[in-house]
Amino acid sequence: MQLVSKKNTAENPAANKNKITLDVEGMKCAGCVKAVEKQLTQFPGVDNACVNLATGVAVVDSEELTLDINALVKELTTAGFPSKPRKAPGETDSAQALKEAKEKKQREMQSARKQLVIALLLLVFSAIGHLGNIGGLRLPLLQNIWFHFGLATLAILIPGRPILVDGWLGLRRNAPNMNTLVTLGTLSAYVASVAALLLPQLGWECFFDEPVMILGFILLGRTLEKQARNRASAAFQELLSLRPSIARLIAKPNGDNDTQKAEIVEIPAEQVRIGEWLQVRPGDKIPVDGEVVEGKTAINESMLTGESAPVPKQVGDTVSAGTINESGTIIIQTTRTGNDTTVAQIVGLVEAAQIRKAPVQRLADTVAGYFTYGVITTALLTFVFLY
Repeated sequence: MQLVSKKNTAENPAANKNKITLDVEGMKCAGCVKAVEKQLTQFPGVDNACVNLATGVAVVDSEELTLDINALVKELTTAGFPSKPRKAPGETDSAQALKEAKEKKQREMQSARKQLVIALLLLVFSAIGHLGNIGGLRLPLLQNIWFHFGLATLAILIPGRPILVDGWLGLRRNAPNMNTLVTLGTLSAYVASVAALLLPQLGWECFFDEPVMILGFILLGRTLEKQARNRASAAFQELLSLRPSIARLIAKPNGDNDTQKAEIVEIPAEQVRIGEWLQVRPGDKIPVDGEVVEGKTAINESMLTGESAPVPKQVGDTVSAGTINESGTIIIQTTRTGNDTTVAQIVGLVEAAQIRKAPVQRLADTVAGYFTYGVITTALLTFVFLY
């Protein structure tokens, strides 16, 4: 992750007035991060941009409160990085959104595993044919050069196709990435081997095993990386699920304080206002931060404190959103709602921690952003030197 600034925020205190968070897909390496930041910082009105590869999040600071977010998202999507603004809590059905996101990640993971299995099978056949010459084992089919040509062709057309296509698109957009390097290495070995196979008078050697091995190991690394990201994302989604979505609003009782006769209405938790009274039944999550005004119970606060033993609560005690009412029915008066609640502040801190990186990490990303260009330049110089 890098921080790219176009203006000196110390000289411009209004730089951080408008902060926009985007969910960005399609980033594969630090080169992609650099390309996304370049697109964002070149957009009119954007002051600086902070992009995180691991979480797929971009945070944009703008001085203009009327920044055209739709145009910004469209430009970034056109550049090959599908994006969308992150909606604030309550703008969408959180349960449905979490379910759809989980299903999408499961489909992506299944597709990655299928590609990996195909690549590893091709790699095994290629290795058996190659190692047969060393062990003295004679397998005419597996050692046939045309068989290895077929393995390399299948590896490029089936599991390696998405990598090669993305690498070519990155090169065409003048934003080469790690897939571009894989594409150049794989196709160079494949094309040279095909030329050696069809034109034996050239005296070249065939390297059909190399494309299979490159794609196999790349897909293995990508699959393991995707699993690690999904686990981190799942942990964060569990944290988000701590925020309850429903609250039971009761009419503020009359002078006799008879809440038993008050009407109870279920409303979205984000619509609760400070000072309103809510009923919390046994087994319910506390919808907002508040103060107990009637009843007594025991609250499971392990999500905040880690202590599994329920904490007794009575009139005058405070309760926090996301904690669980273990026993009796209580009436609470709202003191904090929305982003002001304790659990919302925890979520905000986690999101901020995901975006920030240490200076040495930003330096590493800066160097890695030029890695693709450096490798291509070194390859060209090597070619010129040798030929």
